[in-house]
Amino acid sequence: MAEKAAFIELRKQAIALRRAGKSRREIKELLAITSNWTLNEVLRGEPPQPWTWRPNAKDDLRAKARDLREQDLDYEQIVAELRVSKSSVSLWVRDLPRPPGLSYEECRKRSAEGVRRYWAVEGPIREAEREAARAAAADQIGQLKPGYFADIIAVNGDPLTDISAVTRVIFVMKNGTVYRNDLSRLSSSSNFTASSN
Repeated sequence: MAEKAAFIELRKQAIALRRAGKSRREIKELLAITSNWTLNEVLRGEPPQPWTWRPNAKDDLRAKARDLREQDLDYEQIVAELRVSKSSVSLWVRDLPRPPGLSYEECRKRSAEGVRRYWAVEGPIREAEREAARAAAADQIGQLKPGYFADIIAVNGDPLTDISAVTRVIFVMKNGTVYRNDLSRLSSSSNFTASSN
């Protein structure tokens, strides 16, 4: 109990000295306080004297950031406007209410609009690339001649009347390279069909 009474008396003396304009260092020396923790406890809740206040270099930016946040700008927009770090903006405005979030419908609209704008630009580019590739290959596709591109398969039977004929492949050529050739094993009376792409 005596310890609590001593603390209360020490607190009264420290607050009186603080209000008299003494600095923390002076209060600590006058009252023979040896620890910063004790000094903090006896001065808890007592604001510093105005003469100890120093203006911060960015007080004007802080005020602008708070104004912008109250106009519902987000951190990224404030950073771009004031050219300061995002962490500074966070320290300055984190106690202010957040701007309202987007609704589900608004998110869907924005996403759909982004996709539409992307394909409005990208679609014609891709179609032009496809047409250029078709035009470049057009003179080398569609004929079975030396120097032309050809993908050919031959099957034993007619796949138009018997679909199982596609399982009896006897000849495969892709881009002019023969990968399978079983034609010589067939008798001259065998019926086979060739297909090219």
